[in-house]
Amino acid sequence: MLSTESVRFPEERSAVARIQSEHHFSGTEAIEWGLQTGLFRQGDIQIAEVSPTFRCPEACPLCPDSSLLLIEKILRGEAAREEVRITPEEMQQRVRTLYKLGVQHFMFIGGTIDHLPELPDLMTSTQQLDGNTRVSWFTDMITQIDEKTGNPSVVLRANLAHGWIQEVATHVSMDYSYHGDLSAHPELPSKRGRSVKYKLDGEYSRIHKSQYGAAGAVELIRNGVRRVVVNTTVGPKNLVEVPVIYDQVNQMQQYAAKIHSPTEVGFTFSPMIWRPHQARGDSPVDSPATAGLQMEDMSLVNEIFSAILADTYKRISEGRPRLLANSSGFTAMMADQKHRSVVVDQALPYPGGKPEIFNINPDGTVALDAMFYGPELAVVNSIFGYRDRVPSKDQNPFVQFQQEGFEWFPNTVST
Repeated sequence: MLSTESVRFPEERSAVARIQSEHHFSGTEAIEWGLQTGLFRQGDIQIAEVSPTFRCPEACPLCPDSSLLLIEKILRGEAAREEVRITPEEMQQRVRTLYKLGVQHFMFIGGTIDHLPELPDLMTSTQQLDGNTRVSWFTDMITQIDEKTGNPSVVLRANLAHGWIQEVATHVSMDYSYHGDLSAHPELPSKRGRSVKYKLDGEYSRIHKSQYGAAGAVELIRNGVRRVVVNTTVGPKNLVEVPVIYDQVNQMQQYAAKIHSPTEVGFTFSPMIWRPHQARGDSPVDSPATAGLQMEDMSLVNEIFSAILADTYKRISEGRPRLLANSSGFTAMMADQKHRSVVVDQALPYPGGKPEIFNINPDGTVALDAMFYGPELAVVNSIFGYRDRVPSKDQNPFVQFQQEGFEWFPNTVST
């Protein structure tokens, strides 16, 4: 039975609703408004998320793009059956607009974007903006790997032949550990009938895609792509999996070294986010606070991330490559018991309401934040997890959690 939990911070939600009713932006109006009001200047924002589609055939709990959640919204009349999308040419134009404003790193996200026919051209045109432009994308690898053979699917073979996938950073979703031997031929769950299993067990979607994510990451390493980053969204249900996943990422890095692959292998984590979803108006039934980490989880959370942080410092001292791609401050927030309430309540404020990341939506609307929409940045408290990506240390709010006596190391996702 779904939780009917009420909004944890109703005043935050009402503030967002009030200001969003006063300001409704479409197209690039948010950019023009932000420049006119001095909310940001050209060059201030260096990162953008690009969403060619919000549609996804998977059904991961708490994901607003979940297929099951979308069906429910369509039946309730809260979502359209067809997604409004601009043309690929218009999407490329939006990317160029943000590039001219100073964006240096474009992160392509979904929904699920693997199958989009325009993806290769979109990625390539973004890479060609100039030599300093960084490009990354997020995938669950389900369409990239053939379930029967474990080999690259038609989609992945086409991407490899095109050449773009070798040049970008690929972020692979892996919320659960791989069930087999990473060094052996992959044995993957059937893609057929998985939606039925999702209805019976909401977590199965995460388990299912993690098998393809792990197999896909190994295949990308085998093909020498620039970077593979395994990402784990951490909640109460998969917390115990984190050390196993971290060890499996270590195995991937060792495999890359063994076969002399140039692929950089990394690991990132992010706590399951609920507060920003509730604040922007998403249903607390779909994004309950109980799905996030709770105080009773924090002892194990502190233990797990203390070990990962210690391993990272050991690697750095020995001259070995890092696995952990999050910053030391962000990880220390999870590792240090002093910050338990911050992690559970996700209470980390916007400093001065300044946006740090653009977002291009499928309909071509450019937002000043990947979660919210411009004007409400001054009143929303929680930015939990988002700003660890900013490359400048003096702009990273997680510096405040850095443990004394330890060297600061940055989030490497943006480099």
